[in-house]
Amino acid sequence: MPRLRLRDWATLPLMLWLALWLSINTGPWNIAGLGAGASASVNALRACLPLFVLALAGLTLGVGRRRMPRGLVEYGFWFYGLVMTIAATGAGNWFGQAYWGLAFLASLATVEKGLRSPDPLDFACRLNWLSWITTCLVLATLLFLARDVLIDDSGSAYGAITRYDPDGGLGMSRSTGLARMAAVPAIIALVFIVSRGGWQRLAGIVVLAAALAILWIMQARGAVFAFAGAMAFVLSFGPRKLQKLGLASAGVVALMVFAGTRENGFVDFWMHITRDQGAEGFSTMSGRDVIFQNVLDRWADAPLVGYGPQADRMFPDVGNAQNAVLYALLCAGLVGAAGFVAAIAAALFCLAKLNLDHRSVPLKDREMLMVTSGIVVFSVLRSIPENQAAVFSIDLLIQYPAMIYLAMLAAVSSRTRRRRPAKTRMKRARRIR
Repeated sequence: MPRLRLRDWATLPLMLWLALWLSINTGPWNIAGLGAGASASVNALRACLPLFVLALAGLTLGVGRRRMPRGLVEYGFWFYGLVMTIAATGAGNWFGQAYWGLAFLASLATVEKGLRSPDPLDFACRLNWLSWITTCLVLATLLFLARDVLIDDSGSAYGAITRYDPDGGLGMSRSTGLARMAAVPAIIALVFIVSRGGWQRLAGIVVLAAALAILWIMQARGAVFAFAGAMAFVLSFGPRKLQKLGLASAGVVALMVFAGTRENGFVDFWMHITRDQGAEGFSTMSGRDVIFQNVLDRWADAPLVGYGPQADRMFPDVGNAQNAVLYALLCAGLVGAAGFVAAIAAALFCLAKLNLDHRSVPLKDREMLMVTSGIVVFSVLRSIPENQAAVFSIDLLIQYPAMIYLAMLAAVSSRTRRRRPAKTRMKRARRIR
């Protein structure tokens, strides 16, 4: 983790990023509540934060210059965000739609502002840590608020949002959202276990166990299997393979012991994490096969640039696109979605390149490489059953910084490799002399 000096964290881009986090769980409908009571006014001000962030970040972009060139990760998301926002032009509820595109662009503008700092890689590192710490705080707060209704009589927390009574306007995330947040400390703890020692490794074990317990009770299949994929990647690639192999073996043993405590062993374990649907639940994905088809049918009527942000809410037969690429197609059409997919592909390319050649990565950056790689793998896998970073959301505030870090680290590593041969030639020339 970067140094904890206040002056390094109290920077304009990081404060703007925190403001975006504070706007979560609000929307354009809240703005009309300004002056209608304390709670409504607070939510109205929170809803205005993305617009304020976009304006402030945009006005200050002229200060400073880029020290590292932009890559496809940034260009792709900017292109997608702009096409999506412009596509809302002419809509009956223009501001209600464009708001989400402007909030999306506010996130990108804040990152652009931060990347103009003297050390863009350090900024990307701090940006990720800020999002991870905030995620853990939000998760802990929501679990505390829902503590009395979190778990039902069957021992499951799935559907806790329907049992929760909002207090003071504080909303509750769905079980899938809580599980998604729990995956973040789980991935960090996993990396700490294989990369650190002593009390830090012990703390990692405790945090990982707690995060897995949350994933278990939430029964969010998408998050569970996305985390399994992220864990498999982290353990299989990058540095410290022997330590990871030992951890994987211990994990398998622990899983077997845990499953053995269930009444019907692995059958009961499997049915729990699939919410008693087993493999059959993956064919329909809780009705997502119908939703996906409806999205494609609606997209076919506006194939090039789509309908604008939150377009899935325009159609009752869709409601929620439930897939990042399909959401991008519906909101920004084939033109905008191409940018979104290109950005994801570029991030995955950087991820693969860095992990397959991790020796070219400085030692101080290898731990961060493992964590951000795990976050990106988790996010991409979860993009299959959820909208993820295609919309302004917690998912965007977690996924985009990780993608940016991998892009920055890949650029730094490429520069280092290009300089190394020249230095080697100079040393050889000195020896000859």
